[in-house]
Amino acid sequence: MSLPTQDLTLSANVSPAEERFERLRKRVGWYLAPIVLVVLWFIPFPGLSVPARHLFAIVGMALTLWMSEAIPLVQCL
Repeated sequence: MSLPTQDLTLSANVSPAEERFERLRKRVGWYLAPIVLVVLWFIPFPGLSVPARHLFAIVGMALTLWMSEAIPLVQCL
């Protein structure tokens, strides 16, 4: 499974350090999202039904992908 790649040329003023940070942030999000999903899926939360707990896990994974921009927003629309 390969990571999605995209051109990081947001502007002409992006330094090499910023490019490295963007790649690292996306890579961390790409690997962290499934971990968040599995952890939240199996942790019992008092007062939540099983379907509500599963929804919470899916939303947690989606938020992780969104915050890290591992999947570009343009591809989600």
